[in-house]
Amino acid sequence: MRDPDSIGIHIRNSHEAELHVVLYRGGWADADYITSIDDAGVIPAPAMTSAQAFGALLNTCMARVFGAPTPPSSKARFEDRQIVWTLSWT
Repeated sequence: MRDPDSIGIHIRNSHEAELHVVLYRGGWADADYITSIDDAGVIPAPAMTSAQAFGALLNTCMARVFGAPTPPSSKARFEDRQIVWTLSWT
């Protein structure tokens, strides 16, 4: 596919919690999750106006589903991670 309308991310941990985030070309995203039989749903997503907005959504989703990161130092944050964008697929 040379011109996709969306790209999705599926993350699952060893405790079977799952996060699905789909970014659409039109400037919106869908995020849903399940952490247990009693905790599943949709995470509200604002308009995606930039890579930074999408990164912020991913940070929010990761914290909601998997909890705060376990940093090697007390100063590490989600913001210390970086998203690498691939502009074309070959």
